Amino acid sequence: MRRAFTIIELMMVVAIIAVLVTIVSFVANGALSQARQDKANAIRKVVQQGIDVYHAQKGEWPIGGLDGRSPNDNSNSRYILDKNEVRQCMRALLDECKKGNPMFDVSGLFVTREEPVRVVEDEYPFDEFDCAKYGLDFMSAVRGTKRTGRKMKVSEMWFGCPCKIKAKKKDKKDDEDSGIVYGFVTLKIGYNFASDSLEVIAPVK
Repeated sequence: MRRAFTIIELMMVVAIIAVLVTIVSFVANGALSQARQDKANAIRKVVQQGIDVYHAQKGEWPIGGLDGRSPNDNSNSRYILDKNEVRQCMRALLDECKKGNPMFDVSGLFVTREEPVRVVEDEYPFDEFDCAKYGLDFMSAVRGTKRTGRKMKVSEMWFGCPCKIKAKKKDKKDDEDSGIVYGFVTLKIGYNFASDSLEVIAPVK
């Protein structure tokens, strides 16, 4: 007759399963985190390509009047476009793509319909984000998702990337890190006065 498992044996099995689940979860989270970072870097390069091609073809940047602005970053040599200026810049690139101008692969874009909002008070290299909205790729947004079927207009898109952000506690007196959050981060583009260049700034790691 087959002997039944003892309580100790069952506890050992459960403990081993728990350890395996923990290891798998850790590895999976690391892979997802790296995938998000890779996606963010890919998006930055795609948009930079579009900006550079636009300038090479037209002799001007997708958004005008940059040389008339004043530096607004800590280096005092660069003007950081605000959210709406980034949207103007992206719409100019997409308008060219609609005309058949192969400036860059639009499927590499990442967008969200709703304006990203600040969810913590501390300052970050990127000003707005919302960890509840990771966004979706541009082609899915244009065609409409299977879940909602609603197509997104370019005029209502916010351009950015999914990104890992190190969040801090809202209490200014306590600088202890409260962990990592993931969210949709709007594109950050800066105009360098010295080199007359428009640069898509790398996402925070």
